Amino acid sequence: MGKRLHNTSINSIQVETLIQKIKKNIVCPLRFPLDIERVYQRERLKQREKEFFLLGFIALILYNLFNITDRIMLPDISKIALIIRLGIVTPLGVLVLLSQRISILREKIDSLIAILVVIVSWSVILLLLISNSPNVLHYYSGIVLIVLCGNIVFRMAFKCAFFSSLIVFFSYCMAAPFIIKGRFDVLFNSVIVLLSGIVMSLIGSYYLEKEDREKFLLRTKLELDKKNLEEINVLLEKKVKRDPLTKLYNRDFFDYNFNKEWNLALRYKYPIGIIFLDIDDFKAYNDNYGHQAGDYVLKQVSEVLYKNANRFHELPARYGGEEFILLLPHVNLEEALKLGEKIRREVEDLHLVHDYTTYGIVTVSVGVCSVIPRSNLKKEDLVLAADSAMYHSKKTGKNRVTPCNLK
Repeated sequence: MGKRLHNTSINSIQVETLIQKIKKNIVCPLRFPLDIERVYQRERLKQREKEFFLLGFIALILYNLFNITDRIMLPDISKIALIIRLGIVTPLGVLVLLSQRISILREKIDSLIAILVVIVSWSVILLLLISNSPNVLHYYSGIVLIVLCGNIVFRMAFKCAFFSSLIVFFSYCMAAPFIIKGRFDVLFNSVIVLLSGIVMSLIGSYYLEKEDREKFLLRTKLELDKKNLEEINVLLEKKVKRDPLTKLYNRDFFDYNFNKEWNLALRYKYPIGIIFLDIDDFKAYNDNYGHQAGDYVLKQVSEVLYKNANRFHELPARYGGEEFILLLPHVNLEEALKLGEKIRREVEDLHLVHDYTTYGIVTVSVGVCSVIPRSNLKKEDLVLAADSAMYHSKKTGKNRVTPCNLK
């Protein structure tokens, strides 16, 4: 799963429900449940951050290019326009761009853009109000561009786009009679053009956000499905690898890893050791104390084996009913014998009562073997040698460790 879903309570059922609702309805709700909405907003801000500065820089340059048209179209107020554009609006635009770097303001970036759109539009309306040039009749087109830029280029959230556009439209409608004096036809045309531009940009804004939210849901669904699949695979892998009772590795997994380790030891000429152990008189224990008690003993012995498998690649496994095996790459016979004796002693120190065996407590017989693999030796020979050594321990009194004689 992606990092974006870390520490959230989003689940695939929530996301799938939203996807199905969107498929059934033409209108997409532009607000998710709180947990999903938070993740969506974080991802959206992160994606927009990459392009925000570039778009803002371009927008400020284009906005200030109108200083040239002001001198041509509105020469009577061109100096005032220069002061407003360069001295007021441009610094505000720069501040909005820089707000992307401040964590508290970053989440309010849509609201800040909306406010900036309104201020820039008001600056144009102000210039039109104070100018006496006949060209003011056609200058409202600048307001249309400002709204389009905020709603489409900067992709404001639809809610912010809607309210900022509404404010701009009514502001112009209130100022228009004082800008376009006595020309109802031009006034009506300018209002309709501005309204059309706003409506079209809001439609675009809505569908852009709708598409963005739908894509987010699909990406999230894929990530959640992938995460769920990975979790299932981990569980299946554990079931395949582990013995369900003792939680040690099972024989199949041991054989698979033993084959790999044997081939590596054969190639690089280092020793590989095996400790084979069997619980003494375990059948008698099971018959007299019951299978639940027998399972408890198996778990206790497996814990001893597990905690003694400390080094990388050392692999403890349940080999049979009461038989256990420990794979020891890079361990020679002397080291393996010491570890085998340690395991035997720790099992003995558990003091698990067993009245039907020689020592009165649960003990293990241990066989130990280690060899540097060679071409005329099979890996099975190592296991058989350790197994034979273990049976020798049983025959000679149990609760002891016997080294193998494999050369």
